[in-house]
Amino acid sequence: MKAINEIRLITISVLVFLSLVFLAYPLIAKKSGVVVTGVSKDSACKEILTYNSVVTKINEKDVTNSASFYSSVKDLKGKISLIVNGGPRVCDIGNNQTIDVRVKNFENDGIRLGIDIGGGRKFIIESDSVDAEMEKIASRGKIYGLTDLEISKDSDKSFNIIFDSSEEDKIENILQPGVVSVKFMEIAEIKNNTGKILLNDKAYNFTIDEGVMIYNKNYDVGDKFSLDSVEIEVQNITENYTSFFLDVFDDNDVNVSSLSKNIGLTQSGKVFQYGLIVDLSVKAQENFKKVTKGQPIMVNPQGENFLEGPLVVLVDGEIFTSVPVTQADAGKDLERVILWGVENTKEEASRKLQVLTAFLESGRLADIRVAQRLDVQPERKALLNLAAYAVLGLAIASCAYGFLRFKSVKITGLILGVFATEVLLVLGLVSSRVFAMILLVFCMIFAFIKSGGKGWIKWVVVVLMILISFPSAVNKVVVDSYILLGFGFGTLITAVQFILLKTDRREEKIFRYFWEINLAILILMAVLFFIPPYRNISIASGVMVMIGLSLTKPEFMNMAKKIKKG
Repeated sequence: MKAINEIRLITISVLVFLSLVFLAYPLIAKKSGVVVTGVSKDSACKEILTYNSVVTKINEKDVTNSASFYSSVKDLKGKISLIVNGGPRVCDIGNNQTIDVRVKNFENDGIRLGIDIGGGRKFIIESDSVDAEMEKIASRGKIYGLTDLEISKDSDKSFNIIFDSSEEDKIENILQPGVVSVKFMEIAEIKNNTGKILLNDKAYNFTIDEGVMIYNKNYDVGDKFSLDSVEIEVQNITENYTSFFLDVFDDNDVNVSSLSKNIGLTQSGKVFQYGLIVDLSVKAQENFKKVTKGQPIMVNPQGENFLEGPLVVLVDGEIFTSVPVTQADAGKDLERVILWGVENTKEEASRKLQVLTAFLESGRLADIRVAQRLDVQPERKALLNLAAYAVLGLAIASCAYGFLRFKSVKITGLILGVFATEVLLVLGLVSSRVFAMILLVFCMIFAFIKSGGKGWIKWVVVVLMILISFPSAVNKVVVDSYILLGFGFGTLITAVQFILLKTDRREEKIFRYFWEINLAILILMAVLFFIPPYRNISIASGVMVMIGLSLTKPEFMNMAKKIKKG
């Protein structure tokens, strides 16, 4: 038991140190500027603002975050000066042009305040189908992990989205139309101005004469026509080759398969592969069979047989990824296909998987328009001060009670130290998911090995603590009024525990009753967990109970006994 106590004390000291590190790091490593996440093909600045470039100034004004970027570029025309990747750049925006890029803030860890405490951003969106679009956007928001997103109906033609300003880049992404289409790319060789389109094991001849001439009609790049009920788009025309996009299916013809969870994101060597299984409609199966049947075969360096042309995945008209088709699948009625791709970084692979999943699961958005972009002022900012004063008041009251009961200044200091430790551990938890996971693991270890609880009660308490507290390690904890209320309730329980705890060996059995008391509290928290508006109260209270029961209160008893012995 002595060894366990010493290990626990060392563990608490290490956790406090790590908490301070995670709290300080975002302040030390804080970066200014924004990162470009998307550039429209019609952007006036597409030559200088490329994916992942960093913008720190526009027209000599500092760009501190995405909100300031969008505010700075609004209605800009003519020549503008920018600082991109540390160097000066100039962009000329015509009268009928816009900068038309999407950006995001640097992803620094740290404490994030909810909209009701820290303020945020509000988009007023106009649409002819408000209810349907609200549902789709809410679905996309869940996939993007936007836990602090509020969507409310304003009228039959408009609705509001309120969100944390640091998530503005994600909001801009989920508001894209989300039209996903999959086409088969066929490249036809041109000889003597003549080529062939292969479709459903048949060859359709065409000639090149200022475009693609087929069945006495001429089609230029971007034009579409139909053969055998398959829509075909002229993608490119050169002297020796002409490429076509043959429609296979779009987001209206598929459903994301439940089997997708078996693929997700995987690492292969130094690259990351993402994948999504989609179930095809009857029409999509028929199209796939037609466009792949009779296509020429190529052999890759590994000796595998593939069609010469790939399936090309397009999102809102832009090429997103391409998927090779195996000879074994060609010309068959496939019930499902895998849409996949490879990226050099885990972040980009995760982003692409997120985009595909969000757009295919929610479906495309109708014609929506962001009418206004506004700042939202915090409504309950005073709660931060109230929470701080409440914790301080409980700490002082506990210290006073400890002094009167034990007649020892050292015990009073110990109580104050326990409160400070709990506050630091909670701040570390809301600052970083990594620290939250580390804290959760150690709390569980000491909860399992602590001898204070007996039988089924101990096991039920530990399991409930894991279930209730685990979301704090998986998702970023956003400190809103509910989280503060939960931590406040947990701190109150901590203060009451100081009143009940005894340090005499014959009275130490009272600590065993804490398992029963905490079981009752955790059952209440478990009920609240399944009521969405109060879930954050449940999580925060569960975390405080977990810290107290497994770390701070056992150590307080151990050190208090040493102090009493002199």
